[in-house]
Amino acid sequence: MELGRRAEYALRAAVHLARRNADGVPRKGRVIAEATGVPPQYLPQVLAGLVRAGLVRSAPGPRGGYALTRAPETISLLDVIEAVDGPLTSVVCPLRGVRCGGAEPCGLHADWRAAQELARAGLGAATLAQVAAREGDAAALPQRSTPP
Repeated sequence: MELGRRAEYALRAAVHLARRNADGVPRKGRVIAEATGVPPQYLPQVLAGLVRAGLVRSAPGPRGGYALTRAPETISLLDVIEAVDGPLTSVVCPLRGVRCGGAEPCGLHADWRAAQELARAGLGAATLAQVAAREGDAAALPQRSTPP
């Protein structure tokens, strides 16, 4: 399973905010972009999804910036991903190319649904606090490399 770029960037930004949540000071977008490798021109769009979902607050002005709205222990990775990408479920059957299920599901349907539920459960159980703690004091997350 591979995340889309928007979800990847949202996770980077959210983990960065979680690592710096204790002081409650909002972080400037340019600082978040530099620390995470998220392109500065794209960061506001990514953070806007987190703001709309109520996970991040935004404050304008010289003392403004971005901060988590809740403790990082209460925000799951699934919360972040779905805030920017929508539900983490496939609505199109990989075998048939159309919506699947009902009276005549495809041969892959039950396995595909089970795999999606496992992914959702795992990401729903993992919190920003857990990831932030494992990240330690890393200066920046690696940038995504483009395939050859």
